[in-house]
Amino acid sequence: MRKEVKGPFLRRCLIVLACLLGLVGLAKLIAPSIRSWQVERAIARFKQNPSQEWADRLVQLLQSHAATAKQGSRVLTLLRQPRITTRVAYPAGQAVGIALEQPFGLNFRDTLWRQEKIGMVEGQDSRSVSGNGKDGPRTLYLRGLLAYQAEPGAHQVTVRGTYSLALQRRGRLFGVERLLRNLFREVGLSLDGSWQPARQYDCEFEIPVEVTVVPPEEAEPIELVSSAQLDRAMREAIRIRPCNRHFPYRSDTGQVKFKRLTAVSYKNLPIAAAFRLQLRLTESPDGSILREHPRRIRARTGASGRIVLDSRELSIKTPGAYAGTVVLTPDPNIARIDPAITVIWGRTLELPVSFTVHPEQIED
Repeated sequence: MRKEVKGPFLRRCLIVLACLLGLVGLAKLIAPSIRSWQVERAIARFKQNPSQEWADRLVQLLQSHAATAKQGSRVLTLLRQPRITTRVAYPAGQAVGIALEQPFGLNFRDTLWRQEKIGMVEGQDSRSVSGNGKDGPRTLYLRGLLAYQAEPGAHQVTVRGTYSLALQRRGRLFGVERLLRNLFREVGLSLDGSWQPARQYDCEFEIPVEVTVVPPEEAEPIELVSSAQLDRAMREAIRIRPCNRHFPYRSDTGQVKFKRLTAVSYKNLPIAAAFRLQLRLTESPDGSILREHPRRIRARTGASGRIVLDSRELSIKTPGAYAGTVVLTPDPNIARIDPAITVIWGRTLELPVSFTVHPEQIED
């Protein structure tokens, strides 16, 4: 009796096993198509409603290796191709600045490397970034034309960008395949995961831009404004803040240690600002009277940030106590690099500052 049952039972087991293996094969066959469809749907949704939510969804699909190489290129182009802003007209003889806004943050995990470069095809200006897979929203300011190139007339310039991303290999079971793996585990069998090799996604784009240069007297002016209420608000928003870190460096007089004691800090500016920075010293062991800071402040309404007063950048090398005033002078030409700024605060601001540069013994 037992021999009569064994044959049909074995055949049924073999049939079930064959069906399960067939389902596994079917799952492996259709899974890429389903993932590709998910990517296409997410691309369409993002185009209809460009938002951080759908940007995150596209990042997730790339990270799970769901996109093909061509789909990945399209996705990265959508996420990293900037929105470009220019002025109506630029004054001749000054550098032409354009703003490139990248409004979406990207947070790729398990990245092998990431490289990004964006700039002008003609070579006037460019930016390069490399590192991990995390990028925040940002606005880049590039010079579309240098000052000597800015002659009256219409100029065609081109923004070119490249973005490359390599993701680590990963294992992923999809849908029916995951269910079958769990069933196999219940009966003591195993089904290896669908290990996918490391994947690289790349994109490249070019965006033509037309800029108009006119004689200086015909250019869009940068308006300087001031009022008692605005002046009080700006003085509250811009302060000198302490920095507590120490940095040693070798100067002409030997090894010295200086404190980054101060920074010009601004928070929630009530109006856009564009300043040149100078340090006017009233107490100085090396007799310096005025030092121009190499960096500038250019900030839109509502912006926050800071400029550290680094004594190395100011070429202060003699140990001793220093005191003086940081002078912030409005400069419309600094504002012109950002096409969104048409009005700036028009008052000079003076902030008292003091710091010490300490000598430090060198240990050979």
